[in-house]
Amino acid sequence: MCDVTHTQTTGTGLAHFAKFLSLRIQKQTPDTIISLLTKGKVNTYVLLDQFVSYLTKQNIAVTSLNLYIAAVRSYLEYYDVDTRTVFTF
Repeated sequence: MCDVTHTQTTGTGLAHFAKFLSLRIQKQTPDTIISLLTKGKVNTYVLLDQFVSYLTKQNIAVTSLNLYIAAVRSYLEYYDVDTRTVFTF
Protein backbone atom coordinates (compact mmCIF):
# COMPACT_ATOMS: atom_id res chain seq x y z
CA MET A 1 0.00 0.00 0.00
CA CYS A 2 1.41 3.39 -0.98
CA ASP A 3 1.31 6.33 1.40
CA VAL A 4 -0.14 9.31 -0.48
CA THR A 5 1.82 11.85 1.58
CA HIS A 6 5.08 9.99 0.91
CA THR A 7 4.30 9.84 -2.80
CA GLN A 8 3.48 13.57 -2.90
CA THR A 9 6.64 14.45 -0.98
CA THR A 10 8.78 12.35 -3.30
CA GLY A 11 7.13 13.95 -6.32
CA THR A 12 7.64 17.43 -4.92
CA GLY A 13 11.29 16.69 -4.10
CA LEU A 14 11.93 15.40 -7.61
CA ALA A 15 10.06 18.38 -9.12
CA HIS A 16 12.37 20.76 -7.21
CA PHE A 17 15.37 18.69 -8.33
CA ALA A 18 14.23 18.88 -11.97
CA LYS A 19 13.81 22.66 -11.76
CA PHE A 20 17.23 22.99 -10.08
CA LEU A 21 18.87 20.89 -12.80
CA SER A 22 17.24 22.88 -15.59
CA LEU A 23 18.54 26.11 -14.06
CA ARG A 24 22.02 24.94 -13.03
CA ILE A 25 23.01 22.32 -15.56
CA GLN A 26 21.44 23.21 -18.87
CA LYS A 27 19.34 20.58 -20.58
CA GLN A 28 19.69 18.10 -17.71
CA THR A 29 16.79 16.30 -16.09
CA PRO A 30 16.65 13.81 -13.22
CA ASP A 31 16.76 11.07 -15.88
CA THR A 32 19.70 12.44 -17.86
CA ILE A 33 21.86 13.40 -14.86
CA ILE A 34 22.15 9.72 -13.87
CA SER A 35 24.68 8.83 -16.58
CA LEU A 36 26.81 11.87 -15.71
CA LEU A 37 26.84 10.87 -12.05
CA THR A 38 27.60 7.19 -12.66
CA LYS A 39 30.42 8.09 -15.07
CA GLY A 40 31.90 10.52 -12.55
CA LYS A 41 31.44 13.54 -14.81
CA VAL A 42 29.37 15.23 -12.11
CA ASN A 43 30.26 14.94 -8.42
CA THR A 44 27.24 13.71 -6.44
CA TYR A 45 28.29 15.49 -3.24
CA VAL A 46 28.77 18.84 -5.02
CA LEU A 47 25.51 18.46 -6.95
CA LEU A 48 23.46 17.74 -3.83
CA ASP A 49 25.24 20.49 -1.90
CA GLN A 50 24.23 22.93 -4.64
CA PHE A 51 20.69 21.53 -4.54
CA VAL A 52 20.51 22.19 -0.79
CA SER A 53 21.67 25.77 -1.40
CA TYR A 54 19.02 26.14 -4.10
CA LEU A 55 16.29 24.87 -1.76
CA THR A 56 17.49 27.13 1.04
CA LYS A 57 17.24 30.16 -1.26
CA GLN A 58 13.66 29.08 -2.05
CA ASN A 59 12.86 29.51 1.68
CA ILE A 60 11.96 25.86 2.07
CA ALA A 61 11.60 24.74 5.68
CA VAL A 62 14.36 22.50 7.02
CA THR A 63 11.91 19.65 7.58
CA SER A 64 10.76 19.79 3.96
CA LEU A 65 14.33 20.23 2.77
CA ASN A 66 15.34 17.00 4.54
CA LEU A 67 12.40 15.15 2.99
CA TYR A 68 13.23 16.45 -0.49
CA ILE A 69 16.89 15.50 -0.14
CA ALA A 70 15.88 12.04 1.08
CA ALA A 71 13.59 11.66 -1.95
CA VAL A 72 16.36 12.67 -4.37
CA ARG A 73 18.90 10.43 -2.64
CA SER A 74 16.48 7.52 -2.87
CA TYR A 75 15.92 8.25 -6.56
CA LEU A 76 19.67 8.36 -7.23
CA GLU A 77 20.34 5.21 -5.21
CA TYR A 78 17.69 3.38 -7.24
CA TYR A 79 19.96 3.98 -10.24
CA ASP A 80 23.07 2.87 -8.29
CA VAL A 81 24.45 6.36 -7.71
CA ASP A 82 26.40 6.29 -4.44
CA THR A 83 25.01 8.85 -2.01
CA ARG A 84 26.31 7.34 1.23
CA THR A 85 28.89 10.09 1.69
CA VAL A 86 26.29 12.82 1.16
CA PHE A 87 25.25 14.72 4.26
CA THR A 88 21.83 15.50 5.74
CA PHE A 89 20.77 18.20 8.13
